[in-house]
Amino acid sequence: IIGVSITDMTPEEADKQSMKEVKGALVAKVYEGSAAAEASIKEKDVILKIAGVPVNNSAELQEQVAKYRPGDKISVTYVRGGKEYTVPVILKNIAGNTNVVTRGMTGVEVFGARLEGLSANDRRSFKLENGVRIVELNDGLFKDIGLRRGTIITTINGKKVNNSSDVKSATGGNESSLKTIEGYFPDGRFFSYRFGN
Repeated sequence: IIGVSITDMTPEEADKQSMKEVKGALVAKVYEGSAAAEASIKEKDVILKIAGVPVNNSAELQEQVAKYRPGDKISVTYVRGGKEYTVPVILKNIAGNTNVVTRGMTGVEVFGARLEGLSANDRRSFKLENGVRIVELNDGLFKDIGLRRGTIITTINGKKVNNSSDVKSATGGNESSLKTIEGYFPDGRFFSYRFGN
């Protein structure tokens, strides 16, 4: 991963960047120690290309990055202050290193899912106080119970969750410890599942 939180561009942001078109993905946050931080990418930069491939929104950016593995070196083209820059970025995994992610690695995936905390805008849009979104879904418990990419999880075992650490804490990192899970599907429908006794 690059290590940024991104949102789609708006006409207002395009104006601020002196861009003639509304395109690219706006960097809302750069995580400390991430690949993006090491490449000097900053908040409010607008990413236009990943490895030379144009990205017109945040979904396209995630799609392009997903084609590569931790340790791969790719070019990232972005706009800052109306000027375009291209920098090399060495991708990392969620643990902050260049190891290829394998299932069962602690601190990387939770039950086969990569999770991201909700932004303030997300919380306002969904009228939620907390939650995590599934941004990548591989084989594992969450996929097995029917959750999808884009699903928002609000509570696990009755505990509110805001990040992957909260999910691990609520379950002890043990799939068999999952008793209840609540949240919202990508289409906004609420779900509440119970397991076991």
